[in-house]
Amino acid sequence: LGFFFHWKRIMAMAFPIVLANGLVPLGNTVFVRLLSEFGDATVAAYGAGSRIDMLVILSFTSLTAVMAPFIGQNLGAGEQDRAYRGFRYGVVYAVFFGFVAAGAAFLFHDNISHVFATNASVFRSLSDYLLIVPWGYAANGFVMISLTTLNVHQRPWWATGVALGHLFLFYLPIAYGATLAGSYYGVLSAYPVSHFLAASVAYYMLHRVESFKMM
Repeated sequence: LGFFFHWKRIMAMAFPIVLANGLVPLGNTVFVRLLSEFGDATVAAYGAGSRIDMLVILSFTSLTAVMAPFIGQNLGAGEQDRAYRGFRYGVVYAVFFGFVAAGAAFLFHDNISHVFATNASVFRSLSDYLLIVPWGYAANGFVMISLTTLNVHQRPWWATGVALGHLFLFYLPIAYGATLAGSYYGVLSAYPVSHFLAASVAYYMLHRVESFKMM
């Protein structure tokens, strides 16, 4: 019986995280479908651009993988100040690195596009992608760190709510509205705008965590 209750607690933490991670590919599929309204070149540019994005996002993924046990162990030891400092340094890194990467993409968008695209239409679409989408990197990093922190504080449904809210209340509706308006730039802008909105929600959620009131 004790074994069952241990697994029940584990599943209570794991299920919302699995749910959120499982719906992200579905959201990306819908986004690609919206992009296809603007032609095959935009879809090809998105494929190349998303791989460039991963170079930045992988650094955030690695950071959150380290931060989860660090924050958890310090909270367990009663070192809340140290846990918060780890969170704060992680956020500073994510925001700084995100904006540096966005600035580099903005300055060298044509050079980067030449590497990944030989077709003129794909080149133009990828160049536009690199001018707009990377400005959401910093907010994305903040959201990823915040969701990890909420999970460590045993608020998995709050973290899942932020993740799903970002996808289904911000990202896809903005992209869909831009598609209806016939604006390719609007569809691309869905990425940075939705991540900044999600970062605001995540910040609010963190303030609601009693053990994290030092923010």
